[in-house]
Amino acid sequence: MTNTSRRLGGPWIVFVSVILSLTLSSTLSFSEVDKDLGEMTQGEFALFLVGLLDAEGLLPDAAVENDAIEFLEDLGIEPEDGWKADEPLTREDLVYMLGVEKAGELTIYELIEMLKERLSEMLWTRSGLRESVSPVIP
Repeated sequence: MTNTSRRLGGPWIVFVSVILSLTLSSTLSFSEVDKDLGEMTQGEFALFLVGLLDAEGLLPDAAVENDAIEFLEDLGIEPEDGWKADEPLTREDLVYMLGVEKAGELTIYELIEMLKERLSEMLWTRSGLRESVSPVIP
């Protein structure tokens, strides 16, 4: 694991804009977003993923990439060769983290959504809580 103190920054903003564009056009293929995805490091993705899960409160104050990486490692989520904070995130990393052998024609957006759902289930299971059906009580 690389020691880094980088916080959410430029490539994260690029990645969020890619995700937003994917929500508007879920038929976009990986090859069309590969260039933008290649600019995001695994460490930046770890911070992004924790934010996507609304799990920032489970990290230390002023969390950095390594905090997010350790959190995901504790859940058993990591790329095949382990987290390398400064290495680019690849489609293969996402597929491996999902634990699926064939991702077929799934878009990056779909892979990330599947990973988010898997992690959300893991967090609910570990916390012993169940999702509320109340619109008022979380």
